[in-house]
Amino acid sequence: MATGIGKIDIEENTNATSSSKFCIASITKTFTSVLLANQIMKDSQRYGSSTERLTWDSPIYRHLGPWFSLSDKHREKTLTLRDLLAHRTGMSRYDLTWMLRVFRRKELMRKLKHFKFAGEFRQGFTYNNLMYALAGAVAEARANSTWETLIRTHLLQPLGMNETTFIDVEAPRWKNIAKPYTYKNGTYLPLPREAHGSFGVVGAAGSICSSAKDVAKWMQLHLNDGETQDGNRILKADDLETIFESASVVPQNLKWERLFHRPVVPVTESRTTYGLGWYNGHYRGLRTHVAHGTAGGYESQITLFPDRKLGIYTAMNGLMGPSAYIALRMMHQYIADVMMGQKPWLNRTTGCTFPEPWSENIYEKESTQFINTSLPAHRPFVDYTGVYINDGHGTIHISANTSYNYLYFKIGELGNFILYPMEERDRFHMKATYPYSFYLFYPLMFNNDTRGYINSISVPSFDVENPPIFFKQHQASDSISLATSYAFTLTFSVSIYLCWI
Repeated sequence: MATGIGKIDIEENTNATSSSKFCIASITKTFTSVLLANQIMKDSQRYGSSTERLTWDSPIYRHLGPWFSLSDKHREKTLTLRDLLAHRTGMSRYDLTWMLRVFRRKELMRKLKHFKFAGEFRQGFTYNNLMYALAGAVAEARANSTWETLIRTHLLQPLGMNETTFIDVEAPRWKNIAKPYTYKNGTYLPLPREAHGSFGVVGAAGSICSSAKDVAKWMQLHLNDGETQDGNRILKADDLETIFESASVVPQNLKWERLFHRPVVPVTESRTTYGLGWYNGHYRGLRTHVAHGTAGGYESQITLFPDRKLGIYTAMNGLMGPSAYIALRMMHQYIADVMMGQKPWLNRTTGCTFPEPWSENIYEKESTQFINTSLPAHRPFVDYTGVYINDGHGTIHISANTSYNYLYFKIGELGNFILYPMEERDRFHMKATYPYSFYLFYPLMFNNDTRGYINSISVPSFDVENPPIFFKQHQASDSISLATSYAFTLTFSVSIYLCWI
């Protein structure tokens, strides 16, 4: 059963169908885990018990070659596929590095040696897209092919998933892919697709776009113990169990999770552990495996009920943030109740008012950033301008526009920001321009040496717990002028509103 509702392109008045493609973001991770399970199955047949074979728990450095290096040498020599796919490496996220296309895929993987770790090894859950990209690199090295080719050859083609494609940095394929939107002041506004192309940098973590018809086949594979409908085995049942098996404990965000637990609501839906690409939990006492994908303007979710052989998939292109996440959780609970013959505890009215009447509305319907653009800087703008370098995260160029009282910040292919002074000394608001103007970013801080001269920048938007520091280069030849050749239209607020009808 598959259908489409609404529009994939409002401007062209194009209706959604079961063949319309939506970018599924982190649901891509479930494809990467199955691809590796497929390789593990074939290696077992080829190598038997030899140490040459790929396993969930063999150190990945054996398969990657001499280029692979990490700042923590113990983790470098002991990291396994299970560690990467269960988000238990402890490495800081650093999503902005790939989002801004500071480096392309192969170079980015070689920059991991400069990245810091925020958590203890195998002691917690530290979500990390880069580690899935690294798992994709293991698959590529093992088969001497690209991750995209391996996915298409070993998964999509055998399953007949002919409507599924990839976001590619070099040549994005947007044909029949739903246009991403955000909801602002009662209007759906299209979002720039250039930003989504960045998922191609970390392909194995989030670059797949697919249709409801194709995702139905993907769910059937998981509910059919690793076999296609025509009996072709993609992965062993034991490896599928490994994929679902709990490998990490998921921190419980009480602010959100309590909305889906008794006694706040009549029925509990939990997500307490993480396997290899799937969250594990329960709904109405039944086991669930959930995969969720979020990208600007896209939200998608798969919920599997293995004991009932039931799979639910929904995707949408008109909401962002907490409202979209909560909407899909509500939809899946309602659909599950209907499909399993239970009386739904949600209805048309409570679907629009949720979490009311059970709880106060603890999430904001509107996310807004207001910036005072008239505050003066605490020192001349020329003190801040220059070139700043971090070995792992690239080169920042800072220039000044004194006429309009801002600094201009440039990094990578897509990192374009206006910096406005804050009241705190040497601290600046980061306001993104195209194509990330719909995102909110943390302020940055210019640091000074013992003499009081600016010598570096700390940028928390890369990672709050481990913000990378970019050091100022003092050679005159490194300076670059970017100040006056740019004109931007800035949007200072983003509104998000939910009403499920």
